[in-house]
Amino acid sequence: MVVIGVSYDKVSNQKLREQVEKYGIEYHMMATEPMPILPFSLPSKLPANYLLDPEGNLVDKLLGTQTVETIELLLENHKNRYNAQNNNDN
Repeated sequence: MVVIGVSYDKVSNQKLREQVEKYGIEYHMMATEPMPILPFSLPSKLPANYLLDPEGNLVDKLLGTQTVETIELLLENHKNRYNAQNNNDN
């Protein structure tokens, strides 16, 4: 699993690096120059967290402030659905 942050602020890559350092962000941040093209629209609320499958398809999203527990619950739910689906295919 990889976490990638996306800043919707119009800041330079240098400013983004400074913010990452200032706030102690420990996950990868996507460069803002050039602005990335993402497989989903601008979120209605920030922060926004997206769960993508290995092919880059949007699987789920969480809007608003999250905790480790809410993210772990989302991942566990999808893991259980995946396992149930694979067990039914056998």
